[in-house]
Parts: sequence; structure tokens; C-alpha cells
Amino acid sequence: AWEDPSALSQEERVQYEYQAVSVFLLMEGAFKQYQRGYMPESGWRPYEDLIETFFSNEIVVDWWINGSTVFSPEFESVVEGISGVSRRSK
Repeated sequence: AWEDPSALSQEERVQYEYQAVSVFLLMEGAFKQYQRGYMPESGWRPYEDLIETFFSNEIVVDWWINGSTVFSPEFESVVEGISGVSRRSK
């Protein structure tokens, strides 16, 4: 999926999208902890780097733009600020 996303079958692409959803849900939980002061900025910073890394993949970009909204507006705003990619469904 990282080296050649176009080589994936449709089924593999969907599986990868579900994997991305899982990771982003975990990151949203970490963001909420950071937001509430339970995690220092140094603990949150690696998640920002991970978001940036994920958005270097066209499957993640397409999923983010066209996927259903399951995240809080605050987290979506943070992700969009880091990635520069906005959801189309807004």
C-alpha cells in the first residue's frame, strides 16, 4: 500500500482504508487526552508526524476527502491543518 497503492485490488484497498480508520480513531483518542491536559505536547507531537506520514499515501487522502465523518470537528480541524487536506463532506 505504501510503495504502490495502485497495485492493490479493490478489496485490499478497502482493507487498508479500514486500517487507516482504526489508526485515526486511536489518534483522536490521544488528541482528546492532549486537549484535556492529560498528555504533554511532547507526547502529542509524534501523532502529528504520523498524520503527516499517513497523508503521503493517496489511499488515505482519498479516504479522508470522501469518507464518512466519524471524527469530532476539533480532531478533523487538527488533521486538516497538519495535512492540508479538507473533507469534501463538510
